[in-house]
Amino acid sequence: MTNDLKRVVSEFDLLLEHYPFAKPYFDMENRECKVDAIREMKGSSSERIVVHFLANVWIGEDEFPVSLLDIAGTLGDKQRLPIVEWLRQPFWP
Repeated sequence: MTNDLKRVVSEFDLLLEHYPFAKPYFDMENRECKVDAIREMKGSSSERIVVHFLANVWIGEDEFPVSLLDIAGTLGDKQRLPIVEWLRQPFWP
């Protein structure tokens, strides 16, 4: 793994720290996003929004439907602010 890739994976891991409920959907050791499990997840609407957002960041495309209106209108400050910070300085693992 290159230094740049290590840095970005580390940044994603830090982003994931804000959302403990999302951790089971990402295998950081094997660098995998558990897409099938995400498709079947039963969490609250705010949990689904966050996990879908994180999965899209991981994948690098809009695999899961998430809108900025959903993020702004559904998530509380604690869940929304790390996403806002990501929007200010985006990265993709």
